[in-house]
Amino acid sequence: MTPDPNWALINDFHGQGLPEAIGEGDFQENCEQVARAYGWLVHHNADSRRADAGLPDLVMLSRPSPEGGVVLALIELKTNKGKPSAVQEEWLGRLVNVDRVVTGWMQPRHWLQYVQLCFDPDALAD
Repeated sequence: MTPDPNWALINDFHGQGLPEAIGEGDFQENCEQVARAYGWLVHHNADSRRADAGLPDLVMLSRPSPEGGVVLALIELKTNKGKPSAVQEEWLGRLVNVDRVVTGWMQPRHWLQYVQLCFDPDALAD
């Protein structure tokens, strides 16, 4: 069995916990650092006050598995005393029930396809 080349890294992250009273910003930085070290793509809105409420703090994509699959993770971060707001709970509740992901990019000329997607997402399955 070949040893994992990231073993030292894994040991560094798993060998220690985080301080009980860590702030959300420092917690988020640690989470991003670990994810990136393991090859994840990570997005965090730098100023969530200017974003719509509810979207989880971290949007992450794993590195591809040997079969080519990728994991999409949407994670809300809170301090040990924090709890998700009602809007965050609604987002998380819907996310657990996702059965399909639509990706792509659009230009203004794709407006009608976008409206169709919003009106009837199942129409795209055809």
